[in-house]
Amino acid sequence: MVRFLEESGDRFKAYDFSTCEVAPELQQWLARCFSRLVGPARTPVKRLRAAGGHFETLQDLRELSTGSCPSQ
Repeated sequence: MVRFLEESGDRFKAYDFSTCEVAPELQQWLARCFSRLVGPARTPVKRLRAAGGHFETLQDLRELSTGSCPSQ
């Protein structure tokens, strides 16, 4: 689970990678990648919409495997 908080501090969203039907190692890898993309260190991501776009990109990567991931 990765929690993203907007720069304003007013809105947040939790992105749950444990619901992806892939190996736990891949779930963890996807969550780490997402966290690095949207985390507070050196990121231009400040809004939920941008974070959601990154999540969708990782979903596309996940779809290359055999599992599926519910939309968030």
